[in-house]
Amino acid sequence: MNSNAVKLNLGSGNSKWGKDNGYINIDIENFEYVDIVHDIEKTLPFKNETVDEIFCRHALEHCSMASVPKMLKDWYLKISLKILTSMDRNNKIYQ
Repeated sequence: MNSNAVKLNLGSGNSKWGKDNGYINIDIENFEYVDIVHDIEKTLPFKNETVDEIFCRHALEHCSMASVPKMLKDWYLKISLKILTSMDRNNKIYQ
């Protein structure tokens, strides 16, 4: 992936990891390391096919499960390369 790649870290929290790894940190809270304050249950503020990678770790379980299919569809339309996600639900990890 080139250095100009658009990589999103959705539901980043106050983690510096995303910034250190070239991601745009997006969270509903305005934490120190958040680049864009946005509710990930809403349509992402990017045009379709303009995002190279979406990383979302331990954030989906905080969303309404009824919203998740719509969210994933939106993410799929934004992406040109890959989506990486995992969630902890009842001590199980889904990817």
